[in-house]
Amino acid sequence: MLVHPRPGVGSYWMEKLYGENLENYFTMIYLDQRGSGRSGSAANSDYSLNRMARDFEEVRQPLKIDSLITFVWYSANNPCQVIP
Repeated sequence: MLVHPRPGVGSYWMEKLYGENLENYFTMIYLDQRGSGRSGSAANSDYSLNRMARDFEEVRQPLKIDSLITFVWYSANNPCQVIP
């Protein structure tokens, strides 16, 4: 699951620049935080960390993803990778 690093940015550019390569090795989920990128604004203005964590779970659970094998993130346009 790829989540952009800061509000307002969105994951679209990462998907377009690196998506094809990443998708050769991983099942990618591009998740835009509430009110950013291709995501709508929160109806109740809840942008809390707890709400964000629930958003991630609401994507993960229906897809039956039990665990993340590899978590990829980026900050300041520098991709990083953590393998738990």
